[in-house]
Amino acid sequence: MNGGEGYHGTYFKLMNDIAYPYATDWDAADSQENNFTRIGTGPEFFSGTFDGQGHTISGIRIYSSDLCQGLFGCINEGCVRNVTLADARITGKYNVAGIAGANGGTIENCHVTANVLIGATGNNPSRHGGIAGYNHGTVDGCTSSATLSQAQECGGIVGCNENDNNVKNCLAVGVTIYGDNFFVGAIVGFNPGGTLSHNYYSDCTALGRPCDIGCNGADITDNDGAVEATILSDAANVPTNLSGKVAFHRDFTGGKASTVVFPFAYTPSATEGKYYTFGGVTYDGNKGKWIATMNEYTGTTLSANTPYLFVPAGTEAHKPVLFHGEAAASISAGTTTNGDWQFKGVYAEKTWAAADCGRDYGFAATSGKATDGATDVEAGDFVMLAEGAHIKPLRSYLTYTGTDNPWTTTNAPAHRASTGDMPASISVVLVSADGSTTKITTTDFTDLTDSDGAWYTLSGTRLNGKPSAKGLYIHNGLKVVIK
Repeated sequence: MNGGEGYHGTYFKLMNDIAYPYATDWDAADSQENNFTRIGTGPEFFSGTFDGQGHTISGIRIYSSDLCQGLFGCINEGCVRNVTLADARITGKYNVAGIAGANGGTIENCHVTANVLIGATGNNPSRHGGIAGYNHGTVDGCTSSATLSQAQECGGIVGCNENDNNVKNCLAVGVTIYGDNFFVGAIVGFNPGGTLSHNYYSDCTALGRPCDIGCNGADITDNDGAVEATILSDAANVPTNLSGKVAFHRDFTGGKASTVVFPFAYTPSATEGKYYTFGGVTYDGNKGKWIATMNEYTGTTLSANTPYLFVPAGTEAHKPVLFHGEAAASISAGTTTNGDWQFKGVYAEKTWAAADCGRDYGFAATSGKATDGATDVEAGDFVMLAEGAHIKPLRSYLTYTGTDNPWTTTNAPAHRASTGDMPASISVVLVSADGSTTKITTTDFTDLTDSDGAWYTLSGTRLNGKPSAKGLYIHNGLKVVIK
């Protein structure tokens, strides 16, 4: 890389965490340790794609007077995504940061932890940031809790955001900026013409004062450019006394459904994905399956405290979404009821004891066996919860509230009609706004068999008729090639 090859069009994947050996701690004030050479020194720019796949790089120590210091020195038209930097000390003069000293491409879903220090050396150091020192590209969906010191144009996310470039959907939590600095900000220190949108910060300080001063619009409220907010952890319980702006990140897999519930009204972007409301649970005697129906939500704003099923757009392994809004007047995870079944949100982690099992169903993230040890469960089914099962906050689950055995009101097989005998799993069918249906799990293609001879895509979407486009489809439970 540093010999002049930019790797334009080349794709790199990080397959494991990497921990560099070091001799001094990340916060050692007198450390001049140097065990790492940044990727892309400028004039050599990284122009490929680096996907960290959610892994962590730690132990980096850099001490240099050269410009453009970080995990990457200079990015130009390239992309760095899905990597976390931890236990690092990066010291330099101009354009210094955790992920990239200078970014002319895209940095997305990258994270810098609280044990990372961005230090300064030489006279008049400038453009230091938790994620990028100098941004003339896009920084999207990143988080920083870094410590920064002794530099001008110093920001928790970006030091300087140049011209019409973007910093969006980022969180700064507990960022600390030391030194007699000019132009500091929790999100961006200096913003001469850059664009900021939906960035939030909490518990950030500079010289002992709230880190919200910025310069040239670095901390602004238009479109939530950089706004102080309560920032929730994806795994921590939600406090009941929330007020004002609230935000949190959650990492999804593109195209894979998950349950969500928010303590605020939320307006999703048009390209984010689709949300579904609970339409009830029924038994299909012809196919021998229990079905939970989810109906596509067509409104513009999702209601606070209401459980939803969310299917993010795309196919990326890591697809972060920043949820944000004004805290609801009452913070209490709600329930959607349809007949004897409820879809229930949770704001506190819930663990099931043996006495509580038998009627509740969690949404399966992976395939395997149901609690009966025999029934095959696919990712995307609701599965009966067993003792010790738990669910994180800001998610939802299904529960049966009826007093009768649900099988007694169906044409279920006789051996399933004993008192208290509940189904081991419940499949999910998504109903789109135009009435078409998609079954989330479709490995058993015989399940896609209708008396009217309907045709389906491999993802389970029911078509209006025989397809004209070439491809592989499902018809009468069999794979059929249209040439």
